[in-house]
Amino acid sequence: MLISLILDHQKFYRVGVLHRDISQGNVIIAICDDGSTCGRLIDLDHAKVTVDGEPNVPLLQTTHCVPDPILSREMDGLVDREIFVNEDTIRRACAPFLSKLDASPDQKIVAKACDDGINYLKDVYEGFGLKSSKTRLLTPEDFHWVLEFQDKPNFENHQPGDGNRTGTAPYMSYQIIDPNGKVAHDAIHDIESFFWLLIHIMLTRNGPGGSRRDISVALERVLNQYFHADPSTLTIMKGGLFLFSEKYEDAQAELSNLMVHFDSYFESLKGLVQEWWNLLYFAHKYKAYELWNVHANTLRILDKPLPGSSSAQSEQTNQEVNRREEYHKSTLDAIKNSTIARRPQPRTPEKRDRKATSTASAQPVDPVSQIAGHGPSKKHRKEKATGH
Repeated sequence: MLISLILDHQKFYRVGVLHRDISQGNVIIAICDDGSTCGRLIDLDHAKVTVDGEPNVPLLQTTHCVPDPILSREMDGLVDREIFVNEDTIRRACAPFLSKLDASPDQKIVAKACDDGINYLKDVYEGFGLKSSKTRLLTPEDFHWVLEFQDKPNFENHQPGDGNRTGTAPYMSYQIIDPNGKVAHDAIHDIESFFWLLIHIMLTRNGPGGSRRDISVALERVLNQYFHADPSTLTIMKGGLFLFSEKYEDAQAELSNLMVHFDSYFESLKGLVQEWWNLLYFAHKYKAYELWNVHANTLRILDKPLPGSSSAQSEQTNQEVNRREEYHKSTLDAIKNSTIARRPQPRTPEKRDRKATSTASAQPVDPVSQIAGHGPSKKHRKEKATGH
């Protein structure tokens, strides 16, 4: 279901519509054309729409290249760390940082941008657990650093004002729910909301069919901290999984502590949650390819085969499937047995006149007065007249 929801979101986004209110109440399970079930986004009341005629924003434009001496030096440094990539991968890693430089930057500034690019490469390599060897040099494709689109809709001119931000608090991104935040809402924040939606299900449900878990004291504390607290607390707790932690390892520890509370039925999904979190973490931190390709990368992660389920999980799933089939059959039987195929009778002029007379004679009744057995008091009449 999540895959079709992300596809829905991407479809809207590419035509300049950003949902901004991803929540349990705004997603439904529908029947697709082929008879399978799929997720659908609903309720675009809070959606943000780009201005008509406004051009999209190019994602990556730079006239600067990695100087050959720096390229050679960084290649050797990566080999010393047993990270084996081709030259194009290094150039691709440095491009987002070189694109931020002025037209004629100092060479020290160019070198600093290249250092930032190499640190980015190393973080993504280690965070996603990539493997390489002297005979297997990694390419930009291995890092998923090939842009799916060359531009994006421009939502940057929709700057947030003071006051409440748009969204449903339990599922909002830490950057959007922040009372002091000034970040413009974009696709990454909606994708993070999908992430929190999945986390909430894994914490509160105990298997297929949406059955609720018994909430322990420890779990209730976790739910309050990450979903039901005030905006400032939610910002701190959710931000702890991303950039509020000083190191990647600290943020990773926060995620691990959260996953401890998942229901055992979702044990096989922890790897997916870890990889999805990696994507969001690096998208927020570096604002590069993980951010620009956020839809494609999320779909890639969700579409991976999951580890085999345990016998207990399979039994729970089979029971739920059987329950749904039995419910569907009994509902159809009830409709067939209780519904009489009969053509509706046309309304005669006499019946229409009788209904009109009945409607005209009916007077509105004040339910409070009817229960009390008397008409409205002078105070009530005065309040009603003045509107107070």
